[in-house]
Amino acid sequence: MKLSTKIEAQKGIKSFSLVIVATLLLTLSGLVQADSSPSITELASLPDGSYPSAVVYGPGAAYWVPQMNGNAIRFFSDPLSQFEITLPTPASVPYDAVIGVDKTVWFTEKGNASVAKITPFTGGVPTTEMSEYRLDDLNADPTQITLTHDGQMVFTEFNADKIGFVTLWGDFSTVGLPVGTRPMSIVTDTAGNVWFSGWGTRTLGKISPAGELTSIPTGEVAFRPTEMMRDQDGFIWILLDNARRILQLDPVSGTISSYSIPATLSSSFVDIALGVDGKIWLLGNESIGWFDHPLGVPQNFQELAISPSIFEGQGRAQLAAGPENNMIFTHNNNSVLRQVPLVDSLLRDLQVVVGKIPPFVFAAGEFTMNVEVVNWSRQAADHVVLYLDLDSNVKFVSIAGVNAADCSQNAQRVRCELGSIAADSSRDLLVTYTTTRIPDYRVERKLAFTVDLEDQDYLPQNNRQVRPIVIQESIDYNNDFEISADDGLWSHIDLQPSPTSSQTLGRFSNDNVAITFRDLPPHDCVHICFQLYVMGAWDGNQFLDPDVQVEPVPIIGPDIWANYINDTRLVVSSFSNQARFSQSFPANYREGEFAAQQRARVLGDFDNDGLANDARYDFCYTREHREETFRTTFYGVNLDGLTGETWSLDNVEAKIYYHALYDWYYLPFLWN
Repeated sequence: MKLSTKIEAQKGIKSFSLVIVATLLLTLSGLVQADSSPSITELASLPDGSYPSAVVYGPGAAYWVPQMNGNAIRFFSDPLSQFEITLPTPASVPYDAVIGVDKTVWFTEKGNASVAKITPFTGGVPTTEMSEYRLDDLNADPTQITLTHDGQMVFTEFNADKIGFVTLWGDFSTVGLPVGTRPMSIVTDTAGNVWFSGWGTRTLGKISPAGELTSIPTGEVAFRPTEMMRDQDGFIWILLDNARRILQLDPVSGTISSYSIPATLSSSFVDIALGVDGKIWLLGNESIGWFDHPLGVPQNFQELAISPSIFEGQGRAQLAAGPENNMIFTHNNNSVLRQVPLVDSLLRDLQVVVGKIPPFVFAAGEFTMNVEVVNWSRQAADHVVLYLDLDSNVKFVSIAGVNAADCSQNAQRVRCELGSIAADSSRDLLVTYTTTRIPDYRVERKLAFTVDLEDQDYLPQNNRQVRPIVIQESIDYNNDFEISADDGLWSHIDLQPSPTSSQTLGRFSNDNVAITFRDLPPHDCVHICFQLYVMGAWDGNQFLDPDVQVEPVPIIGPDIWANYINDTRLVVSSFSNQARFSQSFPANYREGEFAAQQRARVLGDFDNDGLANDARYDFCYTREHREETFRTTFYGVNLDGLTGETWSLDNVEAKIYYHALYDWYYLPFLWN
C-alpha cells in the first residue's frame, strides 16, 4: 500500500536436515594485538533520543539512517543539512536497512511487524510516499534484512522463528525454522544460499536457492551466535555474544573454525563488518578493532578505545563501511554517528542491478537485457569487471558501448572490462544474447550477472544477481470461438451462434475489429490464419444500383472488407455474393475483376436467413514483423448495415516467432 509521509529539513521450507560438522577451536599466534593509528571523529549528530540503529549509503549520494526512537528515516549528503521522513505508523521502530536490488532503501519495522521501502527520489526530488508491507504475524519481530541473488529481500523474524522473503511488489513467502531458533543476523554466500545465525539454538542455518533448509551446530555451549558478515573471499564470520571469540564458516564445506580475539579493552563484541580497507572490523563494548585475514586466517589485531561505552539498553549499536574511506558506527542510548576515517583505499561498493525480465524469449533469435552497475562510493571505481554466466541454449553476443576486444569467454563465463565508473554514478549496459533451438517447446534457463573490482569490494552482498529466462519456440494462439473471445486481446468479444455453421466472433458490418498482442519479446516473424464469413447481398465492385433508372441513382458499393497488420495492408478487397456483380478479390480493390465468390472455400447459409448465398474464405499469411506490438485489424466499408451485408470471423490462429527456428526443415520463405 502507498502511504503518505512527511519530509522535514533540519539544519545542523522444504526440509530440515541436521548436519554435523567439525568445529575447530584455534588460538591464533598470528592474531596478536598491534598498535593502532586511526582516530574516531563525529560524522553526524542526530536529534537527542532518536537512537539511530543502522547506516547505509545509497540513493541521492546520501547516508540513510533509521531512527528507532524517532519513528523516522533520516537522510543527508551533508551532515549539516539533514532531512527526515516520518513513518506513517506510530511506534514502527525502524531497525535494519539495506539498499535493495531495485536501488531503493528497504528497512525492517520491529514495532510494526512490517518491511518497508522508500523510493528516495523522483526526478531528483525527495519522495513523499513509501510502501509498507505488513506481516501476518504481528509478533514476528522482523530484525535484519539483506538482498538475495534472485531479486528479493530476505529478513529474519526473531520471535516467529522464520526467515521471510519479500518481492519488490510486497509478496511474502517464509521458511519456517525449528521452534526456538530465534534467527538474528542474515547474509548470502557466493552461491546464493541464505545463511542466518540461530541465536536460540546455537546453530548456523542455510537456505538453498531451491528452499532446502540445513542446520549446522556451532559447537558452542556457553555462547550464542549473533552478528554475521561475508568477506571478499567468500568466508562468513560470526560473532559470539559476551565473548572475545569469532567463528569462521566455510560455506562450501560447512566447516566452522573458532578464533580468540586478543582484545584488551572490550570484553565482548556486538557487530562485525568488512572494512573499506579490506580488513575485518569489530565493534566492541569498549573499543573498535580490526584485523587482516589473508586466505581466511586472522592476523594483526588492532584496537581503538571508544567513548561512551556500548552497553545493554535502548537503541542498537551497529558497524558499517562508509563511502568516504570511513568506518561508521552507532551507539545504543546515543544519537551521534561516529566514524573512523582511513587513508585512501581502492575498495568500493559496487552493485549490479538487473532490469525488467521478459516473461519469455523466443528460441533461435536474439534478446536483450538491461544491466546497471552502480558505484555507491564517493570516489571513482577503477578496473570494473562484469561477469556474465550463461546457460544452455544461450550465447553471448555483445554489450552496447563495450568493445568486443574488452570481452573474453571461457566456457559459459564471459568477462568484460568496463573501465572506471565515477563517484556516485552508474553505467547502464544493454547486453545482447542469442538463443539456439531448444529440446522442448518451453525451457527455463538461468543467467547470472556479477560485478567485481580488481581491488575488491567492501560490500560483496550486492555484487551478484541471478535471473531465470524462459525460452519458448513461439507464441501460438488459437480460437474457434466455441467458448469465448479473449477479453484483453480482442476489441470486440460478442459471439454469434448459428444453426447452420459454427459459432463465430461477431456479426459485424461497418465495424473495426482488432486483436492485439502487446509487450512481445524480440522476434522477426508472424503467421496468421483465419476464416472470413461474408454474409448477405454484398455488391462487390458495383458502384450504382442498376435496378434504379431515376436520378439520383443510389450508391450501393463498392462493398469492401480490409485486413491490416499494424499499419501494413494485407487485404483491401471488394466481395460479391451476387452473380451479376464482380469482385476484386483475390486482388485488392481496383486491381482485379473476378466473378462473385471467387476463391471461396465454402458456400451456404451462414446468417440463417434461408438463402444459401453466403461465402467463407480462408486466409493465411506469413510476414516479417519485429515490433513490440502485433495488431491485426479487420473492418468493413460501405456495407448495408447488420440487416443487409455482414461479416464474421472464425478459427483465428496466430504464431509469433523467429523464422530461423524452422529453417532446418522448411525452405526459407520470401518476405512480402
